[in-house]
Amino acid sequence: MRDHVRGGSGPTAYLFAFEFRELEPSAVMWLHVRLADTRTGEILAGVSAPIDSLGPTDADRARAIVDSLAASPVVRRLVSPP
Repeated sequence: MRDHVRGGSGPTAYLFAFEFRELEPSAVMWLHVRLADTRTGEILAGVSAPIDSLGPTDADRARAIVDSLAASPVVRRLVSPP
């Protein structure tokens, strides 16, 4: 696992996603997503949610993750028009 993410000459983003399954009998599968700035290595936004709560299809899940990341005040400030 990387401690820092660096690179890119301009504003560049790094998206890191991984799944985690609990060990309990109910075994909920979680999706964790982090959006980082490659210039600083700073995590700008993160989302963690049970995969079952994100929708039935991959497209629904991707939309839910993007919507959640876009709702972050830091991300909204970075992508808003000048």
